[in-house]
Amino acid sequence: MYGPRQNVADPYRNVLGIWINRILRRKPPIIYGDGKQSRAFSYIEDVTPAIANAGFTSKAKGQIINVGSDKAVSIEKACSLLLQAMGSEFKPVFQEPRPGEVKHAFCTAQKSIDLLGYATRHDLKEGLTKMIAWAKQIGPQQPAYTLPLEITKGAPKVWVERTM
Repeated sequence: MYGPRQNVADPYRNVLGIWINRILRRKPPIIYGDGKQSRAFSYIEDVTPAIANAGFTSKAKGQIINVGSDKAVSIEKACSLLLQAMGSEFKPVFQEPRPGEVKHAFCTAQKSIDLLGYATRHDLKEGLTKMIAWAKQIGPQQPAYTLPLEITKGAPKVWVERTM
């Protein structure tokens, strides 16, 4: 999930928040690999009603339900949309792929649509615009590194060197 109030100081998770924070700190976004991997980014305001409905829908009892967008976009396209929304002239820096990273990640949302009323109401551009407006209000954040990294072999250089 992404949206306002996401922890943009987390240097390990949630690529959109990481990119926004890097740009606010006057650093270019980093893309690991070729950027062709895809993700189905879910905006927080789209997901929370379905999660809340799960507690009050008898049909959901005992069910395993994926809640989130099934509209995948390439990492390269997501980065381009984000740079455009921020009015940034930065270009992404491409680095070696992270070992074991999933190439394509999305969910099958039909069950959440049918049982919980889930709907993707915010496209990525609209959601990013809202998240960026919030992030600009709080300003750039110093990355909060976990000490120590449990695994450093194959970890991105910016994690090991703490230069996110």
